[in-house]
Amino acid sequence: MIETASSSICFCIASTFLSAATVANGYGTTEIGSVVFAPHPDGRETPPLALGWPHPAVSLRLRDAHGGTAIDTGEGEGVLEVRTPGAMLGYHGLPEQTARCFTEDGYYITNDVMRRDADGCFWFLGRSDDMFVCGGENVYPGEVEKLLERHPAVAEACVVPVPDAVKGHKPFAFVVARPGAVAEPDEIRRYALAEGPAYAHPRAVHVLETMPLLATGKIDRAALRRAPMGHPFTAQYIRRALNQGVVPPEEYPEAVEGLAAIARSTPDVYLMIATMARSDPEFGAAAGSPVVWYEQAFERGL
Repeated sequence: MIETASSSICFCIASTFLSAATVANGYGTTEIGSVVFAPHPDGRETPPLALGWPHPAVSLRLRDAHGGTAIDTGEGEGVLEVRTPGAMLGYHGLPEQTARCFTEDGYYITNDVMRRDADGCFWFLGRSDDMFVCGGENVYPGEVEKLLERHPAVAEACVVPVPDAVKGHKPFAFVVARPGAVAEPDEIRRYALAEGPAYAHPRAVHVLETMPLLATGKIDRAALRRAPMGHPFTAQYIRRALNQGVVPPEEYPEAVEGLAAIARSTPDVYLMIATMARSDPEFGAAAGSPVVWYEQAFERGL
């Protein structure tokens, strides 16, 4: 038996071993435990990568992503709410936080977005706090990431929203190539457009050596959201640049160019550039007067 908490790894396992092994998706949270879904009561086969049907002892419902109407029956997608005897009593010493995550009638609000198909089977789509709207359509990064990770050159993907004056937001993808493979951004973008819904395809793809990670081992989406929009220097580069002494002096002009591109969408980077220019004379020679960067930062209300 192989256990994994990664949907992308799960998909790779299913793709590799589906003909020779049974791959089952489990679901649970710390607050409600892992008894949420079960096989079909009549023995119907669970589709690959689906979670299954509600456990007999558990009551499930979906609510639209904006906290509105509950979707109790039929096809639909929304945030999963769970009422189960296995739910926690509450967060110790945090009554307000406990109240926020339970409904008045005792359902735990998971913030996980699910789809229920015509047969009543549930599928995981992503986190409600990761979802964004592109031209009036809900985009779930997890779904786009699964699509990108089916590309033979992509080992790992992360999709984040980029502000857009017309669409509201547009998908922007970071990928890590498989060992020995060459990930071509334009080809990956065309693949996503051909294989998935047009509104959800990444408008740009950047290739990273590795993904930035949180202490929990999960991808640091916030760091990638702060990355330059449409610029070759990514969050990975800004971390190098801000770690004094890591970026060699011959790269300083490119570092300034990259950081300036980031600053246009994340203005607090102006302060970072000013600090570097003041503390490192060689970097200051490339960046110019730190006073100018400070002035630009304060002009933006920082």
